[in-house]
Amino acid sequence: MTGAFLAGVLAAAALWVFLPSGPRGNAGLRRSEGASGPAASRAGPRRESADVALLLELSASLLAAGQPVPGVLTHLAETVPGCADLRRVARALELSVPWERAWEGAPVPFRPLAQALGFTHRSGAAAATLLRTTAAEQRRSAVRRAEKEAAALAVRLVVPLGVCALPAFVCIGIVPLVVSLLPDM
Repeated sequence: MTGAFLAGVLAAAALWVFLPSGPRGNAGLRRSEGASGPAASRAGPRRESADVALLLELSASLLAAGQPVPGVLTHLAETVPGCADLRRVARALELSVPWERAWEGAPVPFRPLAQALGFTHRSGAAAATLLRTTAAEQRRSAVRRAEKEAAALAVRLVVPLGVCALPAFVCIGIVPLVVSLLPDM
């Protein structure tokens, strides 16, 4: 009875310490960078962010179909959720604003798109292959990031699982064995 109570108390203490709402804030489990978590909820409604690899693939397809770079950006801004900021960049480019200045206010996730489309805009060369290669690189990078976060999560889960599993093993496996070995009185 006391072993089960002790196991429950230890499990609750482990969860209290390792969950984000515990006494140490987000020190136990950290969320990935982005628009989620307590900071994002204080900042206002969550904005959807588009997958950059998908944007690169769509841009490659639009460029292969003959769209100019400002047209590609306008089309992405109108059709892809979370890309409304690209409309301002497209309008600036249509007004002959220099490339770097047009992209100044764009969110950070759009930087790979800006770099890949910058070559096409400056040279006029078809860059569909470059865009598709950059998209594949973005996907590989996302997979590596996810694997790294999964490995870190596995390490952080060892302590709570140990705190929960070890008392259960002792109560179910060791205690009955010790009790069965005691002489009958």
